[in-house]
Amino acid sequence: KPLTPSLQHGDKVSSACFSPDGRWVLTASADLTARLWSANSGEPFGMPMKHEDAVLWAQFSPDCQRVLTASEDKAARLWDLPTVTDKDTAEEIRLLADLARSHE
Repeated sequence: KPLTPSLQHGDKVSSACFSPDGRWVLTASADLTARLWSANSGEPFGMPMKHEDAVLWAQFSPDCQRVLTASEDKAARLWDLPTVTDKDTAEEIRLLADLARSHE
């Protein structure tokens, strides 16, 4: 049975992977974005990582501090990830996810 709600994009998902520490899921989509999600709750975290065309692939750096995306827009981009520590509560993560959704 599913552990979280669907990690929903606006178009097909081309890749998905867990972070090296298992706390996050990273997805890439034809909706021109890559997204970071909580592996525990399925909530989106941070702002979408946007390209000019479909994002084909996304991968975490080994230290989970950056993401590399590759797109049909002929660009690869390196992104800094928001810092999340063990002190951050689920409620704080939900609040940040709500703020990110309100800016889309």
